[in-house]
Amino acid sequence: MLKHKLELLLLLETITGKKKNKHFTLDLVLSTEDLASRVIACQVTDAFSGSDHLPIETTIQLETAIQKDLPTCQCFKCTKLEAV
Repeated sequence: MLKHKLELLLLLETITGKKKNKHFTLDLVLSTEDLASRVIACQVTDAFSGSDHLPIETTIQLETAIQKDLPTCQCFKCTKLEAV
């Protein structure tokens, strides 16, 4: 983790699995420093069942692309496809 500058997004000892009456931490969520700064939430959820692993929900704020205003073109042959 240190070599690749990864950060752990879940708190240490977060329970990520249940089997019979035992709880365990098995699944980890790792991220780069840049991506970690955009994480809104990272948590275990009970939205799904049927597995001994608990689902981990991670919400990341993504940047939106800026669309350039392109001049309108009446003829398809004149369209600059590389700009689309």
